Amino acid sequence: MSPESGEGPGLGAPAARVPAERPHEAVLPASTEPPVVQLRRLVGMLVAAVLLYTCYFAASLLLPILIAAFTAMLLNPLLRLLRRLWMPGWLAALLVVGGLVAALAGVGLLLYEPAMETARDLPREMRQVAPKLRQLVQPIEEASRVTDALQTIQTTRPDAPRQVEVVPARPTFTEVLSSSGETLAQVLAAMILVYFFLVFGEALLRRAVEIAPTLAQKRITVEIVRNIQSDMSRYMLTITIINLALGLTTAGVMWLLGMPSPLLWGAVAGLLNYAPYVGPVAAALVLAVAGLFHFDSLGAALLPSAAYLGLNAIEGQFLTPLLLGNSLSLNPVIILLWLMFWGWLWGIPGFLLGVPMLVCFKIICARIEGLQRWSAMLEK
Repeated sequence: MSPESGEGPGLGAPAARVPAERPHEAVLPASTEPPVVQLRRLVGMLVAAVLLYTCYFAASLLLPILIAAFTAMLLNPLLRLLRRLWMPGWLAALLVVGGLVAALAGVGLLLYEPAMETARDLPREMRQVAPKLRQLVQPIEEASRVTDALQTIQTTRPDAPRQVEVVPARPTFTEVLSSSGETLAQVLAAMILVYFFLVFGEALLRRAVEIAPTLAQKRITVEIVRNIQSDMSRYMLTITIINLALGLTTAGVMWLLGMPSPLLWGAVAGLLNYAPYVGPVAAALVLAVAGLFHFDSLGAALLPSAAYLGLNAIEGQFLTPLLLGNSLSLNPVIILLWLMFWGWLWGIPGFLLGVPMLVCFKIICARIEGLQRWSAMLEK
């Protein structure tokens, strides 16, 4: 057998070729970070996991603190205005917090009647909305099972005994407060914390600057504190004014369209608008369902939701960029992922507090070396 035949091994058989590295192929370099840096990164990941674990199980403790902190940032401009009038800090804070409690109580009393009526009439209106839902199902799917299931809601057998609908008694405002003791305790704790944040917040921040070990860290702490105070106060005040205007405008439009309880729908729209993208979609769905309850034709039922989406588009595309500018603009994808995470962790409060927490995180990352790339990633 000759070596050239290639049919078996031999002394003259060519050696196996080792593929040479091509110069144009990029090779991922090995990590050159020292072990200390890798250890710090691992410790940071463990600390983050512990913090998230604590946020989940200590939600009842952390939520009043966060609500109080952001509310204090919202009321800080009004407090500074009263202190410029030579009013003592404790008295100015007492007036501001007292005004806030009175405003919240007034809004609660104003919305209590329509909210209770809507909750009481919901089962009956769900049965009446079945034919309108059938109009939506038929153009899309002609499955007989769906139409039969919807028809059985409206029809009863002739030989079946007649059922008497029992309307539950509407609870009083005092009964509602007494039945929600935990919520009332959290609201009371948040209001007390708001007062103490307004009175002693400046002193607490000064102590945080004093305990910084080096001059550079003191300077960074001062910058972070000042930016959080100024930017967050401006953000919270601007967003609250925008949402209040949106809620009042929505209430006016609902009144013009003939929707019952227009103030209730305006309050829902303004409150849900604190959660960008997710909140407006939820408000539009709620208004669509409410329209199906109260209007006969499908076009009239969907008109309140369409009108709200138009108002929200004007607010999101023109009003908010005009008042806030691009300094606090955030990436929409990051906002959605952030809201999904905190909504999963804390529910509705997580949706409402998610964006203020994200703004604070962006401000802190922009001032700390090593975290500035995170701040750049959060920008739009």
